[in-house]
Amino acid sequence: TIVELFRAYAEWRAGKPANDESKELTNGAYNYIWLGKPAHKDGKNVFDKKVVDIGGGYLSYTGGGTPGAILECCFWNTADRKNIIFAANFTNENFGSAHTYRLDFFLYDNTTGTMKKIDPPFNIRYESQQWNDRFASTEMRCVAFRLPRKGKDIKAKITGHNEHGETIDREELLKWNGRGFSVK
Repeated sequence: TIVELFRAYAEWRAGKPANDESKELTNGAYNYIWLGKPAHKDGKNVFDKKVVDIGGGYLSYTGGGTPGAILECCFWNTADRKNIIFAANFTNENFGSAHTYRLDFFLYDNTTGTMKKIDPPFNIRYESQQWNDRFASTEMRCVAFRLPRKGKDIKAKITGHNEHGETIDREELLKWNGRGFSVK
């Protein structure tokens, strides 16, 4: 289930050095979702929020703070049904400048029950010049990926300005093709 895949991811993250707020967010989600620890509260205000959709293969966790950071996870069965691709997306929710600051992908082998980190399965090489020109956040542009709660495709929301100072506000779709994602 999505919760079991998330648990495996959280355990993998626990063994990695903390280089951004994603590790703290992962730990908070693990404690709240997997271990069932109480939410962080200040009086009646609850700071932790979660969505766990077992049937849809999606979960999200919003940590405390204003605005909160969001961790969302989902998975896709590959067309051959031999593997599962699992993704974890970390996005801040700053008004007007939301951006993804970490996006991890893993391949789960149904036969062996093992999960390993993989490069993002896009038809454009991740972090190539072509990718960066289109999807990397910069000083002038923010890119926030959204994993699908319904459906199969990943959305990318791009806001800000281009190199000519023109306003950018567009969404792009990374279409699931049974093995990965195609960018037009």
